[in-house]
Amino acid sequence: MRKTTVLLFFSTAAAALVALIVWRGGIATLDKVPTAPRSGSTTTHREQALATVRITDQTGRTVEIPARVERAVVLMSEVCEVIYALGEWEKVVGISRYCPRNPTLRELVPDIADLPAPGSGWEVNLERLIALKPDVVILWVSTSSPSPVVQQLQERGIPVVAVRCMNFVDIYGMIKLTGSIFGKDEKAQALVSRMKEVVALVRQRVKQVPQTDRPRVIWTWTQQTRVTGGVGLTSEMIGLAGGTNPAAKFNAPYATVSVEQIIAWDPQAIIIWESARYSEQDILDDPAWRSTSAVKARMVRKNSELGGLWAPETAIKLLAIAKWLHPEKFKDIDIDAVAEKFYADCYGVSFRKLFR
Repeated sequence: MRKTTVLLFFSTAAAALVALIVWRGGIATLDKVPTAPRSGSTTTHREQALATVRITDQTGRTVEIPARVERAVVLMSEVCEVIYALGEWEKVVGISRYCPRNPTLRELVPDIADLPAPGSGWEVNLERLIALKPDVVILWVSTSSPSPVVQQLQERGIPVVAVRCMNFVDIYGMIKLTGSIFGKDEKAQALVSRMKEVVALVRQRVKQVPQTDRPRVIWTWTQQTRVTGGVGLTSEMIGLAGGTNPAAKFNAPYATVSVEQIIAWDPQAIIIWESARYSEQDILDDPAWRSTSAVKARMVRKNSELGGLWAPETAIKLLAIAKWLHPEKFKDIDIDAVAEKFYADCYGVSFRKLFR
């Protein structure tokens, strides 16, 4: 009887030890893999704080972030717009120093300039950023060179999600990625669907335009002779809007060319980057450009400053360019009315009141 009692004691102790190991192992695993609560169980605050998920950012990196992000530093204005649209703006504790320049953000968040701005996707004040105690940092990275900021933050154990947008598909991906970070996948998909509706409208209206009626369009940047090449969103926008890009032969997002080359191309329309420090009138008044068909027809415009280039409202910018190039195809389309519904659907605000 005594022998049986001793064996039972050790068996019970061993089982308890195994149970303890399994329980502690479960907590350790929770740090790395999200676990759904069992039916009828309650997830504790500690478990929610420890739970993480793995996501793949737009550079192909796998990043482990908290399952519930409460503090985000966002170093890209277009991502900030998306976060606002998802209803998660209160989670943003730090922004890019360029965010207050974004017209849509300035209107949506009147006090945006008061938020801490520790830098940008190219450079940051690490001490200021770390002091914000972010759960995640979201930033833009270039296709041409790696961002030193990503490595600096990784070395300090701060999760970094990199965004890279080169076309509309990338914008859709950025929106869905942001939705995944904040647990707002359905809202993110609704934003993407809204954008696709506007892009589809443009495609449908210009698809019958013959190649001979598609004007030659150049898109200029910081300098009048720095133009959009054959790679990237703006080149895609020229094509979608029913134009042709004579600089598409350059297999790069941008190319710096001579005025003589531009004259030889004889663009029929010129779009200026919205943040350029020169105006339409500067080109119209420049004797070097007078011989171009675009200047003769006064077909020179600065791209709309509605918001960032990779923001949801880029679909509205595309529609406006398409109507500018092919007004006969969009006679029945009121751009302001489309923008009004778009802003109401995406941001819950009136476009006309924002930009009156």
